[in-house]
Amino acid sequence: MKGIERDFQDEGLYYDLRTYTRNGTVFYPWIFSKTLAHDEQTGFPTKEDVDKVLAAEKEPTQSNLDAIVLSDSPNRVRKLEGLTNTRNKNDIGAPPEAAVFPFFYPIDSAESAFEMAEVYARVLLRDVPFADYSTDPTVQMVISALNQFPSKTSHPTSAGLITEKTLFRGIGQGETVGPYISQFLYKTHRYGAYLVEQKYEVELDPTNMLTMDGWRAVQNGENPASTVRNGTAFVATGRVVGSVVHRDPLYQLYYQAALVALQQGVGTEGFDHPATTAWTTSGPPDIFASVAHVAVGALRTAWWQKWGVGMRIRPEAYAQRYELARTQPQLLSDVPGLAALKNNIELATDIINAVLADNEARVGNQTALLAVMYPEGSPTHPTLPGGHAAVAGACVTVLKAMLKTFDDDAGTIETKWVTSSRTASQSVDGQNLVSYSDADAADMTVNGELNKLASNVALGRDFGGVHFRADNDGGILAGEDYAISYLVEKLKAYAEASIYNTFEGWTLQKFDGSVVKITASGTRRPRGWQRPLWPVHRFWRRSKYYG
Repeated sequence: MKGIERDFQDEGLYYDLRTYTRNGTVFYPWIFSKTLAHDEQTGFPTKEDVDKVLAAEKEPTQSNLDAIVLSDSPNRVRKLEGLTNTRNKNDIGAPPEAAVFPFFYPIDSAESAFEMAEVYARVLLRDVPFADYSTDPTVQMVISALNQFPSKTSHPTSAGLITEKTLFRGIGQGETVGPYISQFLYKTHRYGAYLVEQKYEVELDPTNMLTMDGWRAVQNGENPASTVRNGTAFVATGRVVGSVVHRDPLYQLYYQAALVALQQGVGTEGFDHPATTAWTTSGPPDIFASVAHVAVGALRTAWWQKWGVGMRIRPEAYAQRYELARTQPQLLSDVPGLAALKNNIELATDIINAVLADNEARVGNQTALLAVMYPEGSPTHPTLPGGHAAVAGACVTVLKAMLKTFDDDAGTIETKWVTSSRTASQSVDGQNLVSYSDADAADMTVNGELNKLASNVALGRDFGGVHFRADNDGGILAGEDYAISYLVEKLKAYAEASIYNTFEGWTLQKFDGSVVKITASGTRRPRGWQRPLWPVHRFWRRSKYYG
């Protein structure tokens, strides 16, 4: 069920405007509405309130913005995030509307149910070390349950099935090789004169959203609890990943990755001559600046899709709709899509039963509400695509292009991660780094570890409970599309590329494994490139604009 491929995706193309009416009041059960008022019986927003948001999105005039009615809760502290940003333009690269988003699934479909089951599974496995996935019994239960779904959407599989090695991994080439966590999130590095050991503050789960009243308070824009932190750790579990990506500044982890790469001996792919360095032509200063600059354009790309195309609900809302279906069966015939949602998510019976038991242990009550890791729940913008994901896709694309990730000009011999001067690490207990010496260590590549970084960040938000897989796998690809257009335009500012023809451009391995040469006139296959033996990812799609 791929999105329709077109030059631009029409405004409102995937708005789910099905309605439910009770006592003359019309509600929208299936469209994003956080910070608006939510019905005490169902948790749905009214059509009247949402329509005012839609009008302001389409035409953000002062009068339309003034007409928006947020929740009147005296404890509301939040408001809609970036509603007017859909009208912004990029100063370099493709316009925000240009990215064709590949993964839109109806909210009551089997595909969406699979992705909700995956979110539930991540909650259950938050504290299981990634290094223990091959032996942990809950992991085995989760894998068996997820494999009951006929469609695994974009989740990596082996022979059509999720395995211990593919569970929760990203879609990029090389992401199922080596440890789950990217080497770029493990390596100690220098930030100027400051030595950075990558231990991160660990956040504990709140319980404020595990009752209907608490859930509704958060939907109404309240933020009733504070984040509780408990020490620091290397990234060994989903909990640590979720903590890392809770409040990380926009491009922090990619600037950090550039530092790690250069300090680990990864070279640059910029202009090269025996008499002079590249410097601002894809040298280190240019790389550091570019991962910052590309990020805001990627966010604009995501925001157009979020508000202008999809307005898709968050996992915390999906879980609440399922809880309604469980506990108020009279709604199944009245709310369009609710019965289908219930039937589809219950393909994962073992996961559902484990969630009910887990929540009972947390709050003394069996509920299917989602144990979101953050007390405020999700951000106050729609779920798809993930902003973290679009930025990850864009920043990692810039890094893969501007760093030396191939040992040949044709883009067929990838630069290995493990060399005589570079080792692979992992953390099992969160307090120590140990050598990773499994047989596939020799197959780890710089490209693969950068792809992992993008997915660790993007899908790390799923461990927090605030995104679905489609948001992030698709967001990464949207960010990649924008970044390629950004790099094409960037080359036009290089005298070496546009005037003197001493620098042709960059060789990039895209997330799907295909290789392109980025030049000032667009993209093409590198000279001497041959199709690799590994398969191009099944969700590869051609952009009209670049690549």
